[in-house]
Formats: sequence, structure tokens, C-alpha cells
Amino acid sequence: MSVVDSPSVDDRIYRATFDPATQPASIAILEAIEAAGVSVSPDVVLADSIDPDTLEGLYCENSPDSWMLTFDHAGIEITLWGSGRIHIDPTTQTAWAETEARSASVATRSADSPPYPPGPRL
Repeated sequence: MSVVDSPSVDDRIYRATFDPATQPASIAILEAIEAAGVSVSPDVVLADSIDPDTLEGLYCENSPDSWMLTFDHAGIEITLWGSGRIHIDPTTQTAWAETEARSASVATRSADSPPYPPGPRL
């Protein structure tokens, strides 16, 4: 894998390229996530987000390189191109974590708690 660009202050997207003829896409994605410095729980595997066989099939020998695929993995937006470009966007992970925390707080609310926070009544 070679780094094309590193995250910048304005977009925080990690950009890299890999050679699909010599490296499996799933390995390249995991390396890019690690290089981007994004932490993912060890309980979350890439196969939970995208089928590895389908992913590798996109890079078959006679496949055109003009396609683009974006998917979410543990709150990280990952974009792949048929040419071997990878973008890792961790900015969605923060929003995802906040949503998960809100969901957890709603799930742990007791049965006698009001379904909404107290506030002015009309």
C-alpha cells in the first residue's frame, strides 16, 4: 500500500492506494484503517460489514476499474475504487458512537421513567 495523502485538518480523510493484483482488498482496508489511526473494537470484524468474497470478486482480472463502493464499518465510512484507491473517513465514527450511546441510554431507562425528558408542559 502506498500513501497518496494523509489526513488534513479540514477533511480528516485518510487516502491510500493498493495494487489489487498483488494484495487482497480486505487486507488493504484493514491496513488503511490502522494507518489512519482509527480504533475499532477487536470484536468487530470486516466480514460483519461486507462479504469478503464479494469484495475480492470486485477486483477480478477482467473487472473494469471505473466503479466506486462506499460502505460503513464500525461507524467508519470506507470508500473503494476499482483502481485501488481507498478513503477512510473516521468523522462518521464519532456520530455513530454518539448514536450508540444515546441508544444505550434509552435501552437502560427504567420502565417508570418518562419517555422524554421533563420540560415545560403546555
